[in-house]
Amino acid sequence: MEQEGLRRPERTQSERLVAAFFNHVHVYQANAYLHRDSTLFAVRDGKMCPTVLLALCAVAARFVRPPEDPGTASRWAEEAGKQLLSSTGVSRENAITALLLATFAQQSGLFTQSHRWSALANREALSLGLHREGSSSASRSWMEAEGDRRLYLACYALERAISDGTPESVFCPAERISLRLPCEGFNYRMGIITETPRAILEGDETEVPPWLYNNVGAMGVYLRLVGCRFIIRKCTHELSHLKADDILPGHTAPWESDSPFAACMAKLVAIKSSLPPRMRLTREVILTRYDSPGLAPLVMIYLWWNMAHVELCRMVLPGYAQSLDPALLSLAPAGWSEQTRQTCLRHARAITAILDLVARTMPRDPLVIYDHTFPRIVYSSIRVQIEFAELQVMDDLARQELRASFDMMLEFVSRTSLYFRTAQLLLRETKRMMARHGMAPLDDTVEPAETPPYPWFRKQKSIDDERQSAPSTTPWSKSDYDLLDGLFAGLLPDHPVSGMASWTGQAEAALWPDSNSQVRTIHEHQSLGTSRRRQMVFGPPQWDSSAATFPSPSNQRSAVAVSGSGFNLSDATERWKDKTIEWQSGSESQSQLDAISSWLAMKEGRSTEQGSIGAAFKMEGMLLHVTTHV
Repeated sequence: MEQEGLRRPERTQSERLVAAFFNHVHVYQANAYLHRDSTLFAVRDGKMCPTVLLALCAVAARFVRPPEDPGTASRWAEEAGKQLLSSTGVSRENAITALLLATFAQQSGLFTQSHRWSALANREALSLGLHREGSSSASRSWMEAEGDRRLYLACYALERAISDGTPESVFCPAERISLRLPCEGFNYRMGIITETPRAILEGDETEVPPWLYNNVGAMGVYLRLVGCRFIIRKCTHELSHLKADDILPGHTAPWESDSPFAACMAKLVAIKSSLPPRMRLTREVILTRYDSPGLAPLVMIYLWWNMAHVELCRMVLPGYAQSLDPALLSLAPAGWSEQTRQTCLRHARAITAILDLVARTMPRDPLVIYDHTFPRIVYSSIRVQIEFAELQVMDDLARQELRASFDMMLEFVSRTSLYFRTAQLLLRETKRMMARHGMAPLDDTVEPAETPPYPWFRKQKSIDDERQSAPSTTPWSKSDYDLLDGLFAGLLPDHPVSGMASWTGQAEAALWPDSNSQVRTIHEHQSLGTSRRRQMVFGPPQWDSSAATFPSPSNQRSAVAVSGSGFNLSDATERWKDKTIEWQSGSESQSQLDAISSWLAMKEGRSTEQGSIGAAFKMEGMLLHVTTHV
């Protein structure tokens, strides 16, 4: 039964919403499963399936100007869902409706609902036999066959994108899927018969000649990336539970040439090398497509390609759900861990470079990316870059340049956040993370103190338990918690907002991967009126922390002093006194002298009247980070 008082979209309104769908949704990810002209004609002639039309209008409601009332869009989606669930048959229309409702739920942050609709869409498509070429009626035209394969592959992409990599999280194994990749969108729209290669979604495609992919469109490239990202999740899920004692014939270490890690790397290289010239993101291509809805999806393909590398390589970074066991990582060949870390950083920076290229090429016409997954990529890129920046000695100019690049990326996210509530929350969250590391001002959008206990923190391997119990100074609703919980459950299931907290427990693998280094948290003290801060010493085996001295807790100060064996402390101080890397309070003009004098005062066990100071001394490959709090 139809909802009482439900206002269905009028004919003109429906046409406007359907046009918005094809401009802002159809071109992204694997959403190009509806034929544009056929759909528009069906709406104009009143022949469109009412359930599909309701779901389609709900998805497009946020993209028209002025936007439709969110409550109205939700009622359209709810009514479409009721009609779908009351259906007793199996049909393409049911699969399409379920896909549209899953998209609407994802865009609205209703991730549990999205999973349910995705499962129903896959079940309908599999029941119709759309996962195999020629399993439907042999009398179909080429355009109908192309539409069927696009419909199933859209179901596949949605399911794999939200999967955690475990076999039980998927409906149909990839080896059971026998379909060609979708052709270029223009050919599909115009009915131009085009041959494309078979989809090797989760297998080895390095032997396929790149020229065979010339007729594959953006949807096909995205599908190849989705398949590769699923393999990455499967690989990292298995490796994250692997211990050093488990390296047996049945478990291949990631540094082996025949490992799933190496296979993922090879697959990503194959995807990039097979892109035709029209899909290479250059300044000329950007200028050619600047007024086309197809530019932003092309940018997203390159962003996801780099993001896939980040997802794969961050297994060597501590603090992620995918992080390798330190004992296992210690078995890696010399240089492998550091090389993998640098690969992760390089691709995180490449995400910044791509957006910078677009921003510089289109300064007067800023690009808007209508993809709700885009802010997650930006967040991941910034997080990785901040984590590496914290381990380096950066001068003010380099720090300002890094912050400027982050601000540029957040301008893109800000434009996206006008359309998605989830993007607004991620934008806020990214600013908080930047502020905690001195990359953004502490304003009313950035929480100045401890991190509130967001739900997904409980999923982390973070050792900062105090953050989970600290009160929030920014009002958050339960719906905000639920949205963020869903946002990070898939792409960032291991998210600690501060970024650096989890590095404490596993900094050994991060700093000296190829030696038996020692990491000691040598003092931690909380006093009235001060925030809690970890004091850490990182160093190789010869580092001696036995000479550490601490001021009396009654002075309400936390301080660390460490002496190293094998070098003269005064010489190190003199040589590196200009490398002060952190300044939290006090007179900036005297930061260098104050840092040195404070450090020496702590060496002698004296208290200092100076505020919180950080200093770095780099000596023969050893990094000492000293922080004091008053």
